Amino acid sequence: MIQLKKSGTAAGTEEHLPQSAFSPEVKAALDRCAEAAEYGFQKADGYLKRSKEVIQQTDALVKDIATKHGKNEANAPLIANLKQVMTELESTHTEIDKIVREKRRKLKSFNITLFGRTMVGKSTLMEVLTRGSGESIGSGAQRTTRDVRSYLWQGLTITDVPGVAAFGGEIDEEIAFNAAKQADLILFLISDDAPQPSEAERLGRLRKWGIPVLGIANVKWGLDSEIAIKHFIHSQDKIFDDEKLRSLFAQFDELADKHTPGRELPFIPTHLHARFLAGQCENSALTRDLAAASRFSHVEERILNEIITNGPFLRLRSFLHGATESTLETSEALLQMSTLLEELHLRLADREGELDSWRNSFQLQARQRLKQMQQETIGKLRNEIRPFAAAHWQKENAAKEWEARIKSAEIETRFRSLQENLVSDCRTRLQEVEADTRAEIDFMTITIQAAVIDAKRFGAHGLSRKWLQENIGDALISIIAILLIGGGIGSATVLVATVVGALLGRWYQHHTKTKKVAVAAMTAQMQRQLNAIQENVTETFDKWFNQQIIAKVVDIFIQSISDLAQTATVAADVCRETAWSQNDVLLDLNRQIIEEALRHIGLDVAVPTILKVARIPGQAIVITTAGERQLPDAAIADLKAQFNESVKQLSGSLLPSSIIQEVVGEYQLSDSIAFDETKRTTRLNWNVQDREARVRMQLARQLAGFHIISKA
Repeated sequence: MIQLKKSGTAAGTEEHLPQSAFSPEVKAALDRCAEAAEYGFQKADGYLKRSKEVIQQTDALVKDIATKHGKNEANAPLIANLKQVMTELESTHTEIDKIVREKRRKLKSFNITLFGRTMVGKSTLMEVLTRGSGESIGSGAQRTTRDVRSYLWQGLTITDVPGVAAFGGEIDEEIAFNAAKQADLILFLISDDAPQPSEAERLGRLRKWGIPVLGIANVKWGLDSEIAIKHFIHSQDKIFDDEKLRSLFAQFDELADKHTPGRELPFIPTHLHARFLAGQCENSALTRDLAAASRFSHVEERILNEIITNGPFLRLRSFLHGATESTLETSEALLQMSTLLEELHLRLADREGELDSWRNSFQLQARQRLKQMQQETIGKLRNEIRPFAAAHWQKENAAKEWEARIKSAEIETRFRSLQENLVSDCRTRLQEVEADTRAEIDFMTITIQAAVIDAKRFGAHGLSRKWLQENIGDALISIIAILLIGGGIGSATVLVATVVGALLGRWYQHHTKTKKVAVAAMTAQMQRQLNAIQENVTETFDKWFNQQIIAKVVDIFIQSISDLAQTATVAADVCRETAWSQNDVLLDLNRQIIEEALRHIGLDVAVPTILKVARIPGQAIVITTAGERQLPDAAIADLKAQFNESVKQLSGSLLPSSIIQEVVGEYQLSDSIAFDETKRTTRLNWNVQDREARVRMQLARQLAGFHIISKA
């Protein structure tokens, strides 16, 4: 049996075990890290203040929109949402500012976070570094770490977080990612069993924050007996087979490539449990052999070398990345919203034109239907006048009988039916417009679902599909409901009944002795009576239709659509202006980071060469240089190594079209690029679902100052 020590103190020679004392090199590096962190905080604080000023200026513009356009109820949902967007932008900025200030509170510590899926070995690594007793190591049956734990090792703050990608572990995952935001360096652990897509997806999220990541591959090999341990020691070359491990890392990189294309994560293989057991054995000889076979010394050396070599720059970089995250996310979100609002404006303008045409057609159809109704009622009565007069010219009750005839024609009933049908047709048409508008909004918003903004931060607010459907659609429905209340129908019918009743009382009372003369006079009187009824029905209908339906319903509805379209374009301008102001801050931040990186690698002389820098953290960097001057190839290689991101430089002509053609490359499918200078947009043929294409478009957008929208 393996004889384990009762305490957690390491046995064997000190040189093979983790040391709690600082080495002189590490201590000196940490002193430089503290100085760099203070400098980084001051720079980040300045950029965050600039970003805050932009947000405040935009908030003032939104309030101005509310003052000018808020009186129209149709604009209320849009204005309310703009205010909500500003609230969320301010909240996002406050959150980032809090993270940066929390980093400053830990100014003198270099923060390393252990990250990986559940049961991958994070707690074992923590036990190894802290020379623990193994109490926190899981048995393999359940999640072990359920909260955030921090320890000191070599003067570094090591933080163990809950495992990610576990079933039902959403809360654990949120805790892990929040803790990772404080890291200067992340140790990302995997095991040597099959790589998991969920692991690669989580790595992609970390990379997009721009935090440096170092990979550790925990090789699993059973060590439950002394025989197994000795077999492990003698078979270590087979266990750490290079070809097998390279294949494993290639599989993982292939999975990760779906989230951050073209990036490789360097992994250091080790057997963490072997290194832990080496610190627990009574047998010093076995301790030395097991510690060496675990290859954990490579992990220690790599971590400490990273601190000594790059620690100060990593600390500086972590502060600047906090400000970068805020400006990048808000600029991308606002540009997406401005595009959506502009599309909404165009759709609503089309609807307004369609409604104008429909209104003219509806008015013509209404008059034709009125004439048809009159022909079927009053026209029929006209045909009965002469026969009735001939048969009733001498009868005393002729007036009552003719009145009964007019009532039997049901002019009032037919008039009410016409009104109800017209109201129904109007309501149906306006509801169709509302439904079409809702469908178009749905179609438009689907196209921006792949936006690069953090879904968790922006997905629940802003001009989302759900908000547009529920609020704008419901606003239009409410207009229809309010305007098409049926009270107008009843009042118009009363007018018709009054007109008919009054005219029936005007009966011709003079009787002549000659039938021919009497019938002619009676016929003329009845014709005048029906003419008067028809004129009054027409006048009443025109007044009701033009005032109650056209003026108070259709025209107001069309005006509401027009006002909403106008408000949408004004809001789009505000979002666009804010986005480009944030982009200016972002460009300065990116340049600052690259200049600091060049100074870090000893290329201070190259700093004046830099003009602009576009960057998507964890993925790519594009640098523009003055004139024909370029950074040397060695500098580009060093920057790639520092950031683990692709690096491209441009020089010469820096016109927007040239920048876009250089950065976009094969993703630009058309021969020419047309720019909308007013809206600062251009449209190219590219697939928004293609991650690499999306990154290129974002880089080109930052440098060229034009939002590149997909034609697809």
